[in-house]
Amino acid sequence: MAVVRWGVLGFYLVASLVIIYLLSGHPYEWMIGESSPGEPPVTYCTLPVPSDSTSDVGMFVSVLLVLIGAGIGFFWRKESTGRAALACVGLVAAVAVYRFFLRSMFC
Repeated sequence: MAVVRWGVLGFYLVASLVIIYLLSGHPYEWMIGESSPGEPPVTYCTLPVPSDSTSDVGMFVSVLLVLIGAGIGFFWRKESTGRAALACVGLVAAVAVYRFFLRSMFC
């Protein structure tokens, strides 16, 4: 039974991180570091703003992922997997905060 718990936890962690990275990506992120002659290189703060931003959806999905992980952790709280699940929730929450807020906070 422990193998199933660890498998579910690993799937949750990988799926959550992939979803966060896909939803938090900027459509013009590939332009970072490029420069035109006589102009400074493009940074994250100087990227063009897309006309239809979907970052709000990504934030709500991230909150949902954290709540699901917390539910898994509290469900398994008496097992050693429960503490690992809560650690994974903390990791997912930290990555989501960085990808959605901290990268663009000081622009």
